[in-house]
Amino acid sequence: MQSDSADRGVPSNSCAAKVLRQLTQDRHRAVEALPIFRRLLLAEVTLADYAAVLTTHYRFYTVVEPVLIANNALGLSYQARLPLLTRDLTALGCPLPASTNHSLTIPTKAAACGCRYVIEGSALGGNIITAHLRARLGDAIDSALAFYTLDGRPLLSWPKVQAALSEQLDSQQATNEAAAYANLVFSLLERLANA
Repeated sequence: MQSDSADRGVPSNSCAAKVLRQLTQDRHRAVEALPIFRRLLLAEVTLADYAAVLTTHYRFYTVVEPVLIANNALGLSYQARLPLLTRDLTALGCPLPASTNHSLTIPTKAAACGCRYVIEGSALGGNIITAHLRARLGDAIDSALAFYTLDGRPLLSWPKVQAALSEQLDSQQATNEAAAYANLVFSLLERLANA
């Protein structure tokens, strides 16, 4: 990720979020292809499958969320996900996972933007996942959807996220740094999902 994105065919005047999507698509696809996440959208998804995904997200957010909140480079409101995951796991009768030995630091504003890009982008699929889970698992899931529905609060507008990223990532170097960090965040989720 150290190479200039122009070397990869990414126009320098592109919206930062679009450039980030291009520079992170391989890691993003690798995460989506993991069996734990693929099972979530199968017709035969079970409550155990769903609980496994929530557990993975809980472990991920215990690492990411504290540093993300401390480094709000985009200046946009952020709804904490850990309390929502706690509610969902409790509703399913699952114990909260033990702490992970992974850690994360966000060294720069560009890195914080890369992290936030991953978090806000991942929330976009929440409505699709929620509809699928309700259709497949029915009433058993209704009390455990706070994470994917953001507890009924409106999703942060993606155009606002795109505008903030474009404002903060004002150079090719900053955009490349954000992409490298976003890939690191995707890799962390992948490692936790495989643990």
